[in-house]
Amino acid sequence: MDKQKEIVLQHNAITTARYDISATEKNIVYMLLTKLQEDDPVDKKYIVRVQELMSITDHVIDYKQFKLATERLIGRVLTINEKHGFLQVSIISSARYLLNSGTIELRVDPTIRPYLFALKNNFTSFNARMAIKLRSKHSKRIYEMLSQYKDTGIMRVSIHELKGRLDLINVVSKKEKYKKHSMFTEKVLEVAKKELSDKTDIEFAYTFQKIGRKYSDIEFKIKKNSSKKVRKDVVLSLDNSEFPPRMADMIERMHTKFHLSPWQVKLIVENVSEREIGKTLYGISVKMSDDEIRSIGAFTAQTFENKYQLGLMGKKHNS
Repeated sequence: MDKQKEIVLQHNAITTARYDISATEKNIVYMLLTKLQEDDPVDKKYIVRVQELMSITDHVIDYKQFKLATERLIGRVLTINEKHGFLQVSIISSARYLLNSGTIELRVDPTIRPYLFALKNNFTSFNARMAIKLRSKHSKRIYEMLSQYKDTGIMRVSIHELKGRLDLINVVSKKEKYKKHSMFTEKVLEVAKKELSDKTDIEFAYTFQKIGRKYSDIEFKIKKNSSKKVRKDVVLSLDNSEFPPRMADMIERMHTKFHLSPWQVKLIVENVSEREIGKTLYGISVKMSDDEIRSIGAFTAQTFENKYQLGLMGKKHNS
């Protein structure tokens, strides 16, 4: 993902819209947002590269998951409040998979284009790469919503409205997924609080307000996240003259084919010779061709770790 395109704009009507969407579906939408241009023709096809998305999330997603995600996205309805009513619309109208290329061609539904391009001052900006790294679908939505108010530092919303935006209340039956206040706090708010603090440029605290004995509203206090826990991805430039062409190619393949995280690639490049890296990758490729590997990234990291003891298997690494 181009660094200049990481900051994306989203109409506030979409930020506050009511819809249910999986984490993988949302990640595909984020990738789409980084590619939009205001002067795009209506029938423009947008290319999403599966390997790029997997390299950002640091885990493998098989094509069956992507196929299911795009299928659901096409049928996924967003309910957007408008001045004289509301709009029900899908973001994408079609998805075409190009075999053996690792790419998906997406088309945007024409009805939603005004909410993607005619933003004026009514938009939320946020970092798409950080949003993709969030694992919980609710954390992703809360990150978007809080990003809308990051300049003022305060977001107030009724609990019922927030649950509605997160599709935790069934429109027809009115049944709530997390009716118990403690469950909503534990499963949604606390998860989002930790994830945003660990992985994004903002963090938050929250307090509840009551009407009588019932919790009615929630106030988020938002601030810039200056914590060192937010790890900056190590960028290994393939144009850097310190890397000869063969090493540059191996660096790229360690990201895209072998699914290693940027910090894992950095450790390997800094501590293992080019010749040994090539030999190790070749051995892994042989096992891949024999279908002996379930998780490529984990197997690759463990193979290098067994041979060179680099500390590649830690859950976190501060560079």
